[in-house]
Amino acid sequence: MWGMTLLLTGWLGVFLMQGGWFANPLLLLTLTLLLMGRYRGAYWTGVVTVLFGLSTLSWYLYSIPADEGGSPDRQLELLHPTFGYFFWMGSLLVGPASAAILGRKEAARKNDDAALQGAMGLGAGGDPPGQSRL
Repeated sequence: MWGMTLLLTGWLGVFLMQGGWFANPLLLLTLTLLLMGRYRGAYWTGVVTVLFGLSTLSWYLYSIPADEGGSPDRQLELLHPTFGYFFWMGSLLVGPASAAILGRKEAARKNDDAALQGAMGLGAGGDPPGQSRL
């Protein structure tokens, strides 16, 4: 099957207990959370996305119907994953990896800002002790 065919019809796999296609909308959600700066949510959504993607490997253990008739005589047996599968899995791994890196950088920056404020004697509001802006 071609990638575009799988993208458009993959949601039908839910009727065959194949949920791997749902990694695609979850990837979109992961990337949206990344753009919003919600790194923890993006990380965990990305982990679930990768697990859904890995569930696609079960296609290589069981035969799948070759057409809409579902006849036991017309079954497809997939032999091995190809380059497209590995590129797809790589794209799914980008989300949680990016979230982990960006989340770590943001936490380090917040720690540096807090240490700088403490070294300057600034309170939580940014004013020196005993002074306030009116």
